[in-house]
Amino acid sequence: MGSGVGGAQLRYATHHPPPIKGTAMLNRYRHIRHLDSAECWALLDTETLGRLAVLDETGRPDLFPINYLVHYRRLYMQSVYGSKTASILRNPAVAFEVDSIDAAGDARWSVVIRGNATLLEDEELEIRGSGVRRLASFEPSKKWDYIRVAPASITGIMIEPDADNGSTVRGLGPMQSPAHKPKDISHRPPIHLSNQ
Repeated sequence: MGSGVGGAQLRYATHHPPPIKGTAMLNRYRHIRHLDSAECWALLDTETLGRLAVLDETGRPDLFPINYLVHYRRLYMQSVYGSKTASILRNPAVAFEVDSIDAAGDARWSVVIRGNATLLEDEELEIRGSGVRRLASFEPSKKWDYIRVAPASITGIMIEPDADNGSTVRGLGPMQSPAHKPKDISHRPPIHLSNQ
C-alpha cells in the first residue's frame, strides 16, 4: 500500500487523535457541566433553530438545519417533502442538536436528542394542539409535512466561565480585569516598500 502508514498506526490515529494545540489552555478556562433533562428542555424552549440528523438511502448520516418548537417534551417541525422526509419514512431513527450562548454571553450550551421521528398525517388534533402550523421558518416555501420527534434520550452540556480565574467563553484567555490587564503594544511607523 503506498501510504507508508501501518495498520496499527492508522488504528491508533483513528481512535487516539493527537492533542489539539492549546487544549490545556482551553480546559484551564472552562468548566463543563452536564445538564439534567429539565435543564435541557428549558434551554430547548429558548431557541427555534436546530439540526436534524437522519440516515440517507445509503445509510450515511445527513444533516438539516430546521426550525422547531417544543410541546410536551416532544419536538415538532415543518418540512416540504424531500430527502429529509423520505429518510424518516425509511428509517425513523434521528438525532437533533441545538446550541447557543446564554443571554449574558458568558456560557455556551449544547443539547442533543436521540429518538424516533414520525410524519404526522392523520393526527390533526396533535398538529393543531402543538402549534406547529404557526411555526415560523427561515425558508419561505410552504411546508405541508409535519414531523414529531419523540426522544429516547436527551443530553446536554454547559460550558461556563471558571469562577476562579474570571475567564470568558468568548476567548481562550481571562477577561480584561485589573488582575489580567493586557500589556500595551508598542507601535512602529509603517515600513514603505519601494517599487524596485
